[in-house]
Amino acid sequence: MVVGNGMIAKEFIDYKNQRDVTVFASGVSNSNEINESEFKREEDLLISTISKDMNKKFIYFSTCSMYDMYFPNNAYTQHKLRMERVISNNSKNYIIFRLSQVIGKNNKSQLLGFLHDNIEKGKVFDLYDIERNIIDISDVKKIVDRVVQKKIFNNTIINIANKRNISVLNLVNKLENILNEKAKYKLIKKNGVFKINTENIDFLLDELKIDDLYIDTILRKYYA
Repeated sequence: MVVGNGMIAKEFIDYKNQRDVTVFASGVSNSNEINESEFKREEDLLISTISKDMNKKFIYFSTCSMYDMYFPNNAYTQHKLRMERVISNNSKNYIIFRLSQVIGKNNKSQLLGFLHDNIEKGKVFDLYDIERNIIDISDVKKIVDRVVQKKIFNNTIINIANKRNISVLNLVNKLENILNEKAKYKLIKKNGVFKINTENIDFLLDELKIDDLYIDTILRKYYA
């Protein structure tokens, strides 16, 4: 069973007819969301879905943004942490996957889409001197598949992320090379750190060859 119709839900469409697993991908996706009614909508749907069968494997996608020390936790992050508690208190069989920044076919509302559009159109934009962590939606799917198939990490929170962060300046440089355009930005210094522990799934990241060339490969996959 798949709940939702966005990028993640579409990637997990092959779970639609599975009776023993529910992939919940109908949550708030905008990390800048502040509307309480949107948070309440997700919470109500989440509780309703779990209550139909508390023993059924329940897969939820949370966020790694609580590890981001460049910025304080916002309403979206606090909401996701609250949903994690709701799941652990109500489901008897769950896995919560905290995701870093997921790249897919439609990245317009995300950092990569913002950078790509501004560079391509020659617009001047503000650029924070920070690090981000990027992973392809197809690799998120492969990792979740392996975890479900191996029946590991039950009733646990697992981070799915790239082992390596990338500076936003380096990201801009790579997009400049792909687009053959020079970015026009005002650099804003920002203190902080963004460290995600992927120790539990490092063996899977290695299998998928998420290495030093990974970012170049997926940027060209979606933007070249």
